[in-house]
Amino acid sequence: MMDQEMILLLRSRGVEIEDIAEIVYSLQKPYHPDLDEISCRKSVERVLCKREVQNALVTGVALDLLAEKRQLPEPL
Repeated sequence: MMDQEMILLLRSRGVEIEDIAEIVYSLQKPYHPDLDEISCRKSVERVLCKREVQNALVTGVALDLLAEKRQLPEPL
């Protein structure tokens, strides 16, 4: 999957790149006073291009969908 597919996958679960960038910004700003939200967004976009992150995201969304349908075995 490519980064655009990851964006669509996140969006399907109600998450926007800007949401993640805002969280990154709020958590990192105390440690990096010159940080801006544009840099955070670019970083998030680069991270979403990484295969390991894409695999984790697809797995997480699949588990979330199964959990909503109550199709996960216990103790999950």
